[in-house]
Amino acid sequence: MVCTDWLRATEGLQSKSSIYADEGTEAHSLLEWSLRLGYPPEELSENEEMAEAVGHAVDWLNQYLITSRNAVYRIESRLYFGKVIGYPGLSGTSDISVISPSELVILD
Repeated sequence: MVCTDWLRATEGLQSKSSIYADEGTEAHSLLEWSLRLGYPPEELSENEEMAEAVGHAVDWLNQYLITSRNAVYRIESRLYFGKVIGYPGLSGTSDISVISPSELVILD
């Protein structure tokens, strides 16, 4: 789904969290620290279900790097995409950005 007017449509709405959003934030943090420290997620979290889910992303990245030897990855990279959708100052972060000579992969 592409919604280039989502920012205007949500302008002025109050930002609220939920237990699901908080869990997602925790999972993102677990992924980041697992990659930065080089430890499997299950060694960094007592939440087995979350560690297993994050482990899939870590496993995917490791497999990709084996098959694409010239690829490099960045964790929590700032991406400036606002100009493309009409909001020049808009940016965000990707969980993982993988760059190879023939491909750009964004995991978020």
